[in-house]
Amino acid sequence: MERWERVKYVMEYFNLNKNSFSKEIGLSTNTTIGRLLNEKRNPSDSTLKKISERFDVNIDWLKIGAGNMLNNSTNKNMNPTNKNSLKNINSNSFIQLDSNCFLMKIPLLEIEDQATFINKHQEEDFLNKIENFHSIIVNNIHEEKYIAFRVKGDSMDNGKSDNGIISNSIVSCRELQKNYWKSELKIKKFPFWMIATTQNPFPLLKQITGHNTKKGTIICHSLNESIEYRDFELNLNDVIGLYYVIDVQKNIADIEY
Repeated sequence: MERWERVKYVMEYFNLNKNSFSKEIGLSTNTTIGRLLNEKRNPSDSTLKKISERFDVNIDWLKIGAGNMLNNSTNKNMNPTNKNSLKNINSNSFIQLDSNCFLMKIPLLEIEDQATFINKHQEEDFLNKIENFHSIIVNNIHEEKYIAFRVKGDSMDNGKSDNGIISNSIVSCRELQKNYWKSELKIKKFPFWMIATTQNPFPLLKQITGHNTKKGTIICHSLNESIEYRDFELNLNDVIGLYYVIDVQKNIADIEY
C-alpha cells in the first residue's frame, strides 16, 4: 500500500471528504488532498505529520506501513461519526476492536447467488449489491478481495468433525489474482479452494492436490470418499476465478457434542 492509499484510508476511517479532511489538518484548500487521491501522488513528510498529530495516527504507519494505524492514545477531538469503520475498494469493511484486532465484514454469497457470481463476478459493482455478510477477525486492514461462500452439497464432508467441511458451512476466501496462476500454488499452506469455472454453474469447493505449471492444470480432490466424488483434472483455461480458503465456520445446527 502506498502513502497516498494510507492517507485515503485515514480520511475514510473518520468519515471525512477531501474538503473537511483538509480543514482538519490545517490546509487552506482541498487542492493538495485532491491531487494526492486523483493523481495517486505520495504526500510530503510535513503533510503526514499534520495527519498524525490531528488524528493520533501512527506516523510510521503513514510513512511505511509499519505497526498499527492508530496510536494507543485517543484524541478526544476526533470526529466520532463512524470513526471505527473502514471500507476498502473490494467491499470489505473493517471495525477496529482493539489496537491489534479488526472485525472484517465480507460479502456472503448464499447458494442461490452463486450461479449469478459465475457470470458477473468481474463486474465492479457486483459485490456492492450483495446484501448478506459474514465476519471474521483479522489483525490488519486488507485491501485484497475477500468473499465468503455458503457450502453446497457434501463433497467435502468426510464424516470427521476435525477437518471435513459440511453442507451449509461458510468458507471465507481470498482471491488469488490470475497473474499468480502460472507459479506453483501454495496448496500445502492453503489446501482448500473455491473454484469458479466455465465447466460448472456453481463455484466448486475442492482440495487442490496437484498443480502442473507446464500443462496449466490442477487436480481437484473431494474429502468425501464416495465413488461419485472422484478426483479430476481441471485446465486453468477453464477457470475464471481462484479463491483460497482462509477460514471455515461450520453450521452450528449440525455440530453435536
